[in-house]
Order: sequence, then C-alpha cells, then structure tokens
Amino acid sequence: MLRFALLCAIVAAATAASSHEILRTQWEAFKLTHKKTYKSNVEELLRFKIFTENNLVIAKHNEKYAKGLVSYKLGVNRFADLLPHEFVKMMNGYQGKSLGGSGSTYLPPANLNAAACLRPLTGARREP
Repeated sequence: MLRFALLCAIVAAATAASSHEILRTQWEAFKLTHKKTYKSNVEELLRFKIFTENNLVIAKHNEKYAKGLVSYKLGVNRFADLLPHEFVKMMNGYQGKSLGGSGSTYLPPANLNAAACLRPLTGARREP
C-alpha cells in the first residue's frame, strides 16, 4: 500500500511539473503575442499567477462546453493577465466622442449683402 501511495505521489509530481512547464510555455507565448512587458519580476510573477488562474477558469468552462452544458468556448486573449476589477476599470463605460468644442463654426455667406437680406420683400401684403 505504501508503494502505491509513493507511486501516486511521483505521478502527481510529474504531472504537476509538466503542467507547470506547459503553463510557462503558454505564458511566454502570451507575452510575445500581446507584447506584454512588466516593470519588475514581482509584477511578472503576479501577472503569471493571474494568468494561471484565468487559464484554469477557461479550462473548466471549456470542459462544460465539451459536455454541451454551455453554448460557447473561452480562450486566452490580451486580458488574460488582468484581475476582473482591472478589466472592468479598463473596459466598462461608454467613452464616446465629445460633442462640445469640436463642432463646425457658422460662416455667413460671403456673396450676400446683410442690408439686402433685412429689407422687406416687395409685394408682401398684410392681411386685415
């Protein structure tokens, strides 16, 4: 029984080591693809941890997709190293074009005489 437990521990350790290597490879590919750089090693380790957790969420969701429990798949994108509140802060909220100050300016026609525009029309009648 002890040998079986030892064998299971070795297999688990080997699997964990290989999955960590796979995640490292995916992480490096992610950084290259999305041109990600970090200010320090501490920040990079934090972003790698977030990336790993997001990868786990993606894998669990895609298992549900494979079983037909959900109708869409998830994948890694440029936001995979962000926490949910960081994504919300960055992406939520409509930020349309400002309408003030950049509109066109009224330019009066150059070929009209202002006095001619102000005199009464000839033949205009007033109704009693």
